[in-house]
Amino acid sequence: MNFKQKLGYMCIGCLFTITGYILASLGGITTHAQQDKQVIDEIACRHLKVVNKQGKTVAHIKEHQLGGGEIRLYTTKGEDVVFITSSLGLGTVSVSTEEKTGKGSVAMSAGPTGASLWVTNSFGETVVSMIADDLLGGTGRLSVSDPNGSIVAQMRAEKMGNGIIQTYKGGWRIH
Repeated sequence: MNFKQKLGYMCIGCLFTITGYILASLGGITTHAQQDKQVIDEIACRHLKVVNKQGKTVAHIKEHQLGGGEIRLYTTKGEDVVFITSSLGLGTVSVSTEEKTGKGSVAMSAGPTGASLWVTNSFGETVVSMIADDLLGGTGRLSVSDPNGSIVAQMRAEKMGNGIIQTYKGGWRIH
């Protein structure tokens, strides 16, 4: 094959390529590799951090320092307000307006020996607590406190089947 024949075949190949490109673009269907959303079945990582458009962290999912898992959610100001963890056989959920002081919060925990729920007011004082504890003889109790933290009413169920309802005033049991 001489040079003129090679050049002729190359020109014919170029014409086919250009014709195919023109016909494809006239069809109006273009393909983009990044146009469709990709669905991933599983992601494996040691620490997942979610940030908003401003680059501020709004969520963390990671291993808890004592083992198990931990999820933390933050406000736009960076305040840690939701905390979910499982470690050492204990599961905990805490929702608050301020994580460091626990002001205005609800906390729940459950473990192999029982479960509990605490509600605090905006001053960080526990106003309601419910505890079911197998270590203390299978008792369960519900306590309501005043703003000073003093119990004003308490209801207890004891292992022997007895139930007790008590009211308090100034730290003294009155009923």
